[in-house]
Amino acid sequence: ALSDRDHLLLYGLMNAFLVACAALVCVAANERPSVDLQLPEDDAASPRSSRILSRYTLDVRKHPSFSLLLLTKTLYCAATVVKGFLLYFSKDTFQMAEADA
Repeated sequence: ALSDRDHLLLYGLMNAFLVACAALVCVAANERPSVDLQLPEDDAASPRSSRILSRYTLDVRKHPSFSLLLLTKTLYCAATVVKGFLLYFSKDTFQMAEADA
């Protein structure tokens, strides 16, 4: 039998899993601290908008694997949105009840 507090157990399990995975990532990741990392100097002569936009550019030729990852993630999310839209569109079009779908 389900109780009124089962969702609390689920939230607790999800948070415990999150903490365990985060600890595993912190132990397994071998990264240098970014505190002492020297950032490149900005060109003061360039407009502020171009300096901001330069932070959000991606060199596809320099990072082809990451570009492919972003492309496939975008296509996956687009397919998921289309699938959800088509589900509700077909339910509304054919006037299907919740149990019929």
